[in-house]
Amino acid sequence: MKILEWNVNCKIGYGRKKLMPLIEHLKLGEHPEYDILILTEFYRLSDFDEFKKTIEASGYETSITNERKGYNDVFIAVLKKYCIEESNIQNDNLDKQIGEGLPDFLSVPIQVENFKLTVIGVRFRGGYSDMKEQFIRFLPVINKYENIIIGGDFNNAKIYGDENTVYSERQTDSVYSYWDNDKISKYAHFEYNYHRIKYWFALNKFSLITPSEKCSFPRYRTKIDHFAVKGIRMENVEYLETKASDHNQLVGEVFIADF
Repeated sequence: MKILEWNVNCKIGYGRKKLMPLIEHLKLGEHPEYDILILTEFYRLSDFDEFKKTIEASGYETSITNERKGYNDVFIAVLKKYCIEESNIQNDNLDKQIGEGLPDFLSVPIQVENFKLTVIGVRFRGGYSDMKEQFIRFLPVINKYENIIIGGDFNNAKIYGDENTVYSERQTDSVYSYWDNDKISKYAHFEYNYHRIKYWFALNKFSLITPSEKCSFPRYRTKIDHFAVKGIRMENVEYLETKASDHNQLVGEVFIADF
């Protein structure tokens, strides 16, 4: 299975006038290249219905977060050959109690032959302290699933130190004690950064998977789009350059036969 996650940067309806120009970058056609599409920072623009119908015509089932004024959505499309459990689709604002203090997210349980897994698209928002609280609240919600693929924009602080290392809670503070223009960096970066995310995921038996080359957010030359998996294997993960958004696409291959 191939999966694509892409922050399409709709900026709650103001940054982009149409969705249809994104279609050519999703590689649909008679034989779509990707089994799963996760689009974050998505918004129901004026041509949303046409966009949705075009994707569905290529053989996908589509799901989207409940519309909220002033908020971006998460849009997920899964090829129809995979059984989608519609009754178990959950998003961040389906229930006020569930959605309070959480990131924008959508979870879609699917079945590949006899194997069940949950696909989750997510985007964290706000300041670093806000995103830290969203992350901590997010973990118990997703931990009820056994086999999980998360794809999304985590908006973490820029990576410092060895990104391949899982630092402990204490070490994540020390590794970020760096000077910038003769001033110590703000503690907010310590509260929510790449290594903290990786550490928290590891404590919950997730693997955070980030391409070793290129970046997802070229404007600041940083990596903020990642996959996180539990109970499955993912390989060939990379960032693909695109000019259709300020984020590059994040793609990878999912292997479940050996689990």
